[in-house]
Amino acid sequence: MRILVIGSGAREHALAWKLAQSPRVSRVYAAPGNPGIAADAECIPIAVTHLAELADFAERSHIDLTVVGPEVPLVAGIADIFHERNLPIFGPAAAAAALEGSKAFAKELMTQANIPIARHRTFTQAAEALAYLDQHGVPVVVKADGNAAGKGAIVSLDMATAREAIREIMIERVFGAAGDVVVIEDYVEGVEIGATAICNGTRYLSLTLTQDHKRALDHDQGLNTGGMGAFTPLPFVDPRQEQQIHAQIIAPTLEALKTRGIHFSGVLYSNIMLTERGPVVLEHNTRFGDPETQALMLLLRADLLDVLSFTGEHEQLEQETLWHPGYAVSLTLASGGYPGKYRTGLPIAGIEEANRLQGVHVFHAGTALQHGRLVTAGGRVLSVAAHGATLQEAVARVYDAAARISFEDMHYRRDIAWQGLKVSYKEYYMTSQAIIIMGSKSDLSHAQSVAKTLKALEISYQMRVCSAHKATERLLEILHGYEQDGPLVYITIAGRSNALSAVVDANTRYPVIACPPYSDRYAGMDVLSSLRLPSGIASPTILEPEGAALLAAKILALSDAQLQQRIQNYKDRFVTELITADEEVQRG
Repeated sequence: MRILVIGSGAREHALAWKLAQSPRVSRVYAAPGNPGIAADAECIPIAVTHLAELADFAERSHIDLTVVGPEVPLVAGIADIFHERNLPIFGPAAAAAALEGSKAFAKELMTQANIPIARHRTFTQAAEALAYLDQHGVPVVVKADGNAAGKGAIVSLDMATAREAIREIMIERVFGAAGDVVVIEDYVEGVEIGATAICNGTRYLSLTLTQDHKRALDHDQGLNTGGMGAFTPLPFVDPRQEQQIHAQIIAPTLEALKTRGIHFSGVLYSNIMLTERGPVVLEHNTRFGDPETQALMLLLRADLLDVLSFTGEHEQLEQETLWHPGYAVSLTLASGGYPGKYRTGLPIAGIEEANRLQGVHVFHAGTALQHGRLVTAGGRVLSVAAHGATLQEAVARVYDAAARISFEDMHYRRDIAWQGLKVSYKEYYMTSQAIIIMGSKSDLSHAQSVAKTLKALEISYQMRVCSAHKATERLLEILHGYEQDGPLVYITIAGRSNALSAVVDANTRYPVIACPPYSDRYAGMDVLSSLRLPSGIASPTILEPEGAALLAAKILALSDAQLQQRIQNYKDRFVTELITADEEVQRG
């Protein structure tokens, strides 16, 4: 068979690489491709937006199957054009691709089908969106309705960020026509994962669950990106949750499309938040994820051609035969400054050495040839993928490979798969060392500040929301659920009084630290505010989030020598900063 892969990134490189291994594939083309893909396919200089030219090439070159990587040509209707000319193509028609092309359409469809999603509103005017925001409050997520290269969803924990997001999308139009419509939805707390299914109508073949790392910096800090790395499968997701995803999200989405006369053929890739009340859809995509695909292709044992040709009418594609044992990890090597401004044309070295490592393959994302030399040509430059018998082995291999590659200002996250490395669902969810309890969602930004320091000290934590006044019985149920043998500290966050910390302290044997949100009335009252607690309640009050987290860390470190060292290292950084500042002042 002759295959055409449309696209030019690491996702397309991974697809072309895997398809070239099929004994049934005689030749692979890529349009437009990149220097890395050229090792596995013949690159054709046709842009992904030139739909008619792509169809002409497929017809002229007797292509047996075209595989579409990016969402832009799918939303634009490339599958419809190919179907009109009887050209086989893997990817949904425009009507189905609207699931990704229009968040408003997707929300409407899922609402009517009772698929779990966050509460939301859709707006076409900035003034109306701002008025709703003033009434609704934060935290929220502000989303451009159309395609924005993975950067159109802005998590807004405070009002200033939310207002700025609306201004940038709807007034400054930083995402162009994608911002004609804006969706404002409630912020959903939980663990975000990805579910990928190969679909043919209402029949589907589930691939292993994945987790992407969208923020640019370690500990989920920095701006949103197109993806800094991913891993699969997910040891912290139990079979019950996976079944819920199938029954409550994938199957009803395909059925809802069918009721509208839309046959979905291709990839349904869903971003899902695992919450206390079950999985919630953040958004649907209608193509393979990036960087998830790189990890999936390394783990895939079956012939990719068989997977893409899934019809649901045969049973040979069972999960046990689809995958190699173990885990796969992908890591994005990015240009300095990404996802903001960055330089290009920088020489790249070390790819050949990295590719020689066992279980490793380097996929090209944003590269080019300049005077015969490989150079950077994008924000995400390379995607290093590794397979291992254990997740620890896969992670070690991917970072070993990354260390052998270099280009000026290269950066990458150092904590890919950190949630998976917590070993199991039970350990991740049931043995957190710190529990942050907020009186309401308005306290979330303060709680996030506490969490930032806990993350830096590698202290596992969970966040809960429950009012001591309005839901006392629920609060007691939450506290009872955290009875465990290991060390534990509660950090309570609620304004106006210390009632929340008092109720928690009266009903647990673990230490409790109160960290109320800032208020003028609390100025200078870190110690005295504790005097308002009832007799017999010993709960210190620390206004500074970092201070509350450090006090919790010191308590936990009484039985953890490694944590003691991490705390010392954390403090040493401040000393280093002071010394540097002193030297700068002395130099004038």
